[in-house]
Amino acid sequence: MKVFMKTMEIQVVFLCMIYVTTGSVFQRVYECPAANNLTAWKKASIRFNCSEYSEHYTRDVIKRKMLYHCLPSIFLNETIEFCGPNAAIEKGKCPIYNYVFGATAATGRSCTNFTKGCPDPKHSPYHSSSFYKYNACWDINKEFRCFHAEPNCPQREDRRYSTIPIDVKTSSSTKENTNRYKIIPIDAKTSSTEENTNGWIPATAVLICILICLIVIGILFYFLKYMKRHTESEGNVEEQKAFIKKIHRTAINCQYNSFLKALTEAMTPNVLENIKILLETKPENKSKVASLGNPQQLIKYLDRKYHACKNVYFLQGLFLASEAPELYEICLNYAKTRATKCIFFEIQILETDHTKVQYFVNVPNVSLYSESDLEELRSTIVTLLSTNYDDIIVSGVRNGCVIVTFMIRKYLIPHLRALYESKERNLFQKMSKHKVFKVMIREEIVYKKDWQITVNKPNVVAKPAGRRKDLGASDSS
Repeated sequence: MKVFMKTMEIQVVFLCMIYVTTGSVFQRVYECPAANNLTAWKKASIRFNCSEYSEHYTRDVIKRKMLYHCLPSIFLNETIEFCGPNAAIEKGKCPIYNYVFGATAATGRSCTNFTKGCPDPKHSPYHSSSFYKYNACWDINKEFRCFHAEPNCPQREDRRYSTIPIDVKTSSSTKENTNRYKIIPIDAKTSSTEENTNGWIPATAVLICILICLIVIGILFYFLKYMKRHTESEGNVEEQKAFIKKIHRTAINCQYNSFLKALTEAMTPNVLENIKILLETKPENKSKVASLGNPQQLIKYLDRKYHACKNVYFLQGLFLASEAPELYEICLNYAKTRATKCIFFEIQILETDHTKVQYFVNVPNVSLYSESDLEELRSTIVTLLSTNYDDIIVSGVRNGCVIVTFMIRKYLIPHLRALYESKERNLFQKMSKHKVFKVMIREEIVYKKDWQITVNKPNVVAKPAGRRKDLGASDSS
């Protein structure tokens, strides 16, 4: 019984959520007003208490109006009329009502497969005030759920029923609004058919009554449990919307918690130590990072200190610098699939367009080689080769002294070789804060340190590659 009540509770909550988002602003009708009959559409607009219907409104006026719409639903088994804001639909699409997601405006559905009648206005997009021209967009086969203009859609519905208009001249305005059409049988039923159906009609009626009672009981149960604290006021709708937003936030939080859990499980002890070493270089972390003894504590610290939910790109950079590509991939997958957008980056370095170049820097440990030192080394190479911003990319920094790996575009490699084969190789040392004692292009050593050179502080201003000859002459002087 508890399982049954829990299932009913979930179903009723879903029904109420749809009601909150759609309300009672739409009405099902048998068919829309006649196509290209602007007078009929104006009368329908007045009957439904929408804004006055006119093609000649300016766009600014239309934005403030709630215009009359008569469209098929997304399921193509019913026709809906409602008041909604002006909607813009692209050429080659029909307007359609999608109430499943609580839409209050028309959305578009492709009609390029129509045999005829697909909207093709002179100016695209076209708007709600001109929907009445395109009857193929609301002429649907409700039995087979398709547009009659589609090539494979049957042109007739079930022959047992047909819709005919009631004489509106003798009916009241209320009757005209709610009973525009009636259903009458066409095929006469024989007495034997009636006898066959007499057995299942009562059973069907009983089942329908039971179903209606269960739905009513479920709705009452929902309101007794969730709405007893609220008063009947204008704030009820806002509180219901807040409830829906809370469900959405809960789903986002579940995804984020799963993301943090995946990072914790994938972090190895070596990666943990590498990350701590990097964090300790920042003044705000020195007194706190040392006490983080396991991956879970470290992930919680990063989440609290750097607001990881909004700074996924920070985690990506930190994990790449810590030689943890698995953690970087987890961040990348989370950023791509999360419900709300965030800033992230994706490494796409093509080996066919870049060459691996390693710089061996005379620094005992990576922890003593700051990000500014790394950027200074990269900027020096960029300046001497006169490259673009994306021609030289840092792809790794590791211990063994400090070994910085760049991916440099292939067309720049000859210039780089020439740089270290000339006298200007000494210029590179003078421009650098830390000594570079070896440079390798792939597995080939193109430079070894001249131990007679002494380097204290940078004392040469970087010049573009195009002026290397002038610079070499001034250096020799």
